[in-house]
Amino acid sequence: MIIRKHIIKLEDTSPSEMARFRQIMLAIWRQQIEDDKNTDEMEKLIRENYIAKSNLDSDSKKSYDNDIFYVNDDGSIIKVEVDKSYYINVVLSNGNKVLFSDLDISGRTFSWNNTNRQIVANIAGYYGKQLNIKEIGVNYDMSDKSYAYTIAKKIWLHPTSKGGVDPFFNNKYNLKSILIHEHNHQKESKKKGGYTYSDHARVFLKQFQDSTFKKTSEKFALGHISNFIQYIDYASGHNEEGWQDLIKEFNKSQILGGYYINYRESGGTQLFDNKGQKLVIEIRKPLDGPH
Repeated sequence: MIIRKHIIKLEDTSPSEMARFRQIMLAIWRQQIEDDKNTDEMEKLIRENYIAKSNLDSDSKKSYDNDIFYVNDDGSIIKVEVDKSYYINVVLSNGNKVLFSDLDISGRTFSWNNTNRQIVANIAGYYGKQLNIKEIGVNYDMSDKSYAYTIAKKIWLHPTSKGGVDPFFNNKYNLKSILIHEHNHQKESKKKGGYTYSDHARVFLKQFQDSTFKKTSEKFALGHISNFIQYIDYASGHNEEGWQDLIKEFNKSQILGGYYINYRESGGTQLFDNKGQKLVIEIRKPLDGPH
């Protein structure tokens, strides 16, 4: 039995006051009976669902499922909260909660949004640190042609025409996958003969082979594989060497559990999922170069 202490103040000992006292005691008694009836069930539930705090702490540190960022007026991260969602949420200094792409990082006439760019840079840097990727910056040059780009060994995120980063980046694994892609550009070394479509296709392949890629959103993943196929097709059309080996490596790598590319000189390249179903490859805009 669970014993609780109750303090009841009586105004006097009149019949009406004593009647009120009896009603109070009856209510306490009934609640005590209900509590006792539920005690065994509650104890059983706790035993079955109990997880040691040390295990929780250990799992939290390993999972990197941290996605609620609290920031101050300067854009610095002051707290990161554990949440099992794939989405990146930001709690601003005024208490408002927004998605990552809601932060306007464009350079407008009367507002340069420097704080928002600092927030985006800090969050991107947070995930970059998990991947051992450095040199990540944010600028205000609007573009809808790319998610990010690398210049002089530095990765740059930029706003779309809507003012924020691409909404794909609301998913932390999409963001991580892009950082991995750009990091592979960082590691590229200049070679004689210039940059080729096969070189860029190889960057995509390394991105797919990282374990992060299987956690990206379906639309994001299919879009990037479609990009890879487009670069392969252009490499073939320009009579480059080595593109056939990239297809073979893709098919051997069990990308997304076994996606498979069937190259055809006529009729178009085919893509099959891990169940053998042929997928519709999104028609992409023509490439204006291998970069």
